[in-house]
Amino acid sequence: MSAQKKTGLAVLGLVMLAMLGIGWYEFREFRTPKECGFCQRPLQARLRVVVEIGGQRREACCPQCAVSESRQEHKPVRLISVRDYSTAKVIDPAQAYYVNHSRALACSHDAMHMDEMKHAYALKFDRCSPGAFAFAKKEEAEAFIAQNGGQILSMEQLLGGANTQ
Repeated sequence: MSAQKKTGLAVLGLVMLAMLGIGWYEFREFRTPKECGFCQRPLQARLRVVVEIGGQRREACCPQCAVSESRQEHKPVRLISVRDYSTAKVIDPAQAYYVNHSRALACSHDAMHMDEMKHAYALKFDRCSPGAFAFAKKEEAEAFIAQNGGQILSMEQLLGGANTQ
């Protein structure tokens, strides 16, 4: 085989690898959800959960948002995976320690809403409040409570009142 053909094949191979790399990036970038499947808030690595509500699987911004959705829709909820707030690693929802009713805000939301006279509406309901934070270790949940207040709940307690399956 001539040197010219070898060079041409090498260039073709590099072009194909580049195209595969770009395709993989595009696939990951646009197939990975960036916002909550319920409230459209940005997904944060340390709070995101995978949940099944009424037989449909979605990613949610926080455990509390998923519980709120289940209650509002009167549909059963099942937590599939949650993230440890300290490390952002995926943990088993049944083994997690959930801190609820703390002073910390789990999810950010848009700026205030105003009426036609430019008076701010008072926030009466936020589906993600009080924020629920999942921890793999009880000691880390207790340290979070020492700084932010709140109480530790089991998964069953967190889902209390929601139709669980």
